[in-house]
Amino acid sequence: HFHAESVGTCVAEARSLCWMSRRGLDKRQQAALVGLFRVAADGEVAAEKARCLLSETPDFQPNPMFKSLHGRSQQRRWLGATDVYSWLSAQAHSIGIFTIEDVLSLIFPAVNDKGELHYEGFLRLVLPRDPSVAWLKEVVLRRGQRRNAEPAGIPPEASYRLTQLIECEIDVCRHLRFHRKMLNDLVVDVYAVQKFFDEPGASWSMAHHLCPGVSSETIQRVLVDELQALTSAQCAALLRRLSPGNQGVAPMDEIAKLLCGPPPELSSLQQSQRERNGSVSPLHAASFLTVGQASPTA
Repeated sequence: HFHAESVGTCVAEARSLCWMSRRGLDKRQQAALVGLFRVAADGEVAAEKARCLLSETPDFQPNPMFKSLHGRSQQRRWLGATDVYSWLSAQAHSIGIFTIEDVLSLIFPAVNDKGELHYEGFLRLVLPRDPSVAWLKEVVLRRGQRRNAEPAGIPPEASYRLTQLIECEIDVCRHLRFHRKMLNDLVVDVYAVQKFFDEPGASWSMAHHLCPGVSSETIQRVLVDELQALTSAQCAALLRRLSPGNQGVAPMDEIAKLLCGPPPELSSLQQSQRERNGSVSPLHAASFLTVGQASPTA
């Protein structure tokens, strides 16, 4: 009996060592990376509920809402973090202290390389992503095609639901920021993440090139079946976060965005836009924190 237990322990240890060698991360690095994925997954579940509540609001129409968020910059076809920040600062149902960095973090996955949030990116942020409620997404899009006169401003209920969604996303972004710092301290970069998901002998990591993406089957197998670090439901939520189009592949650039967050130059660009536009609300002027400074509630 003792011999059998010893053999079992040795086999388990050998498998563990093989796994660590195969994945290229030590235990602390792996735990930190899995922690990031788990926060993203749980945050996506909460954000999806908020998106559904917004979409179920009868007077929610995405296009008029997108235009209303422009404020004084109606001639532009895109939103910046400063536009969303200014609108959010003016709401009666304020979410408390927040920063331009918080807002940039939540829109970052949907902006272009100039930090511009176009209408397609806005839809990515506000519409449901779960395939099981695809019907609700279609209802909202059909609602937006009505020929009726567009409302002036954002109706109160839709405004409230949008604020709730933003509050949820800001909370998720703050948690992710904490985990990103930990991964940065442990020197886990996007190449390490790619190797983490690679099959043994894969050529991408050895050539120091990024692959186009990681299949949903691979992510499911590694995180759910092999590591048992996420549940199937959490993994599905993570994939919706990384691949809102549900195309079966998590693009590597989306994984990099999750791992790294907004680059400093994008934050600096938004800061300069804010200064030019004078878009700091008097309500938040005293508590505004400069870009790059940690949130007091992070």
